[in-house]
Amino acid sequence: MKPTESDITDIVEDVVGRTSDTRYDLLFTSTKLIAAIVLHPSDFAQIYTKRVPLEEMIVGGGIRRKEAQALSRKLQNERREGFKNKTPNEILSAHRSNFEIPYKDVLSAKVRKGLFGINLEFDAYTINGIRGKCRFQLHETQVEKVRRLLNLTLPGKVV
Repeated sequence: MKPTESDITDIVEDVVGRTSDTRYDLLFTSTKLIAAIVLHPSDFAQIYTKRVPLEEMIVGGGIRRKEAQALSRKLQNERREGFKNKTPNEILSAHRSNFEIPYKDVLSAKVRKGLFGINLEFDAYTINGIRGKCRFQLHETQVEKVRRLLNLTLPGKVV
């Protein structure tokens, strides 16, 4: 059966966005890539802005760090579970930081090793027709899968 525009053909989980505490899952469809937030810095505002008792200050940030790690795992699992049985457009509208990159707007895509890790970079036109670059940081274990998916979805545009 041939995938339709509303089918997610593959997913690359846990890529890093603009900042190290922003995590996306990349959802590949037949017409576009969706960057779906699974972890956002604003998710931790409650932990880092609450008043801290003196004994917690003395113990240090270890308690907050453990709290943040537990919250991060919980949020990522809940959001990934929420993606199931949803269309790409429903996922796209589920969080204000989710966005899409239509394949027709991509000029080029490349995976390259940089000073701070392995980057996936798209050179594409935005919704306003302005040319820009969108970057994600990959884990070493994701490189082969991402390259394969790029070659399938963007033939002739992978550098």
